[in-house]
Amino acid sequence: MSDGERNRERASLNALLVAGLFVTHYRVILLYLLYLLVTVPVALVRRSRTTHDGRAGLLALAAASAGAALWVLPWSVRLLTRVLPNVGTLYAGWAAPEGYNAFPTGLLERGWSSVLLYVAAAGAVWGAVRRKSEIVLLAVWAGGWLLAANLRLLGLADTWLLSNASVAIALWLPASVLCGWLLADLAQLVGQWLRSRPAPLLARARGAATSAALVLLTAVAVWFGWGMVDIVNPVTVIAFPEDVEAIAWIGENTPPGARILVNSRLWEGDIHVGS
Repeated sequence: MSDGERNRERASLNALLVAGLFVTHYRVILLYLLYLLVTVPVALVRRSRTTHDGRAGLLALAAASAGAALWVLPWSVRLLTRVLPNVGTLYAGWAAPEGYNAFPTGLLERGWSSVLLYVAAAGAVWGAVRRKSEIVLLAVWAGGWLLAANLRLLGLADTWLLSNASVAIALWLPASVLCGWLLADLAQLVGQWLRSRPAPLLARARGAATSAALVLLTAVAVWFGWGMVDIVNPVTVIAFPEDVEAIAWIGENTPPGARILVNSRLWEGDIHVGS
């Protein structure tokens, strides 16, 4: 496969990926737009310094965005003609309702969550020290999420399009990359130091250290992961075991057309769920 064919294939796959993001959830495409805001200026700077690298990055972003726009054109037309003109009716405007954008500190404090955030922050700092532009851009991009979710810091009104709760949920993706990169880079530095030691004992220690690190990381991942299995946000639970039993009883003991009046609680916006 020639370089041109490989580039066209990569551009097509990137466009399909971005299109998938677009139709997955509107907040996901907002995060992608923030990604463009971070990466395009950097690509322009690189283009002014090294023409080939900067131009290649800009062309890749442009191709992915343009291709994705074509993939989702029918859905975009529907969004522009049916949803956006009726935002005031459907969502009572663009502003976030009172109390909607409260920061969910509980989501970031359960289990080992706070420890992982500290490790991710250390990874971002270490990436800056090591002059790894990809890591720095990732950290800046994630910081842009928080700024976009709190537009009041810029003198604007917060919007329900991107809330602090959604940012806190999505934050674990860049955090996991930062944590993983930090551990991998430190392990690589240790490996390079061991390889520079000519002593036979250290040569044997390299293999043992690699195996021990792999076993340790696997054990820690399984242990921490299993410890979070039973952590459930009660607000997101809309049906409990007793509800399932009640539904089964109703299905067996009431006429098919019967209607049951139940208590309800506010779920999100003007949506209510049974309590």
